[in-house]
Amino acid sequence: MVVYRSYKIALKTFKDFAGVDTTFAEITEGFCEKYLQYLKTKITPKGTVLSKSTVNHYFHFFSATIFQAVKEKIITENPLLLMERLKVEEPEIVFLTLDELKQLVNTEIKYTELRRAFIFSCLTGLRWSDVYKLKWSEIQENQGKYSIIYRQKKTKEINYLPLPEQAITYLGERGLDDVSIFFYSNKNPYS
Repeated sequence: MVVYRSYKIALKTFKDFAGVDTTFAEITEGFCEKYLQYLKTKITPKGTVLSKSTVNHYFHFFSATIFQAVKEKIITENPLLLMERLKVEEPEIVFLTLDELKQLVNTEIKYTELRRAFIFSCLTGLRWSDVYKLKWSEIQENQGKYSIIYRQKKTKEINYLPLPEQAITYLGERGLDDVSIFFYSNKNPYS
């Protein structure tokens, strides 16, 4: 669902640039460079330019379309091959301090389930997407020690993660194996 939504937004952005009647014959190296420049300078509804990672993401969808067109022999040459590759800087990773985490633990909040999941994520290092889909069947107990055996959403790898005692307290009361630990309806109320 997320990929579909991302693709839809990228397609709308492309149509805003090129219009709806653009053909593959019109997509030259110069066209591709102009589209990339458009993405780099596009102003969002919030009044800022697109982030470098968003530019890269949108251009990736565009590139995939071009590569598929070459593969299906819709076009004979790939106009992207002569372009300089877009370089994306890694975003700065920001961490909470221990004091900030303690403050969060002691703060009253409307969305208690969200806070519980967020603190669990901080204590385990799991991504939001992995915490959100975590089910009771993935929590294993062996001789009083708890761990998670889960498949990462992003990489599809199976991982084994021992749980610190502090994190266990945020699991709550054990439910049925196929039930989500944090969000019972499997519908994200916060997105």
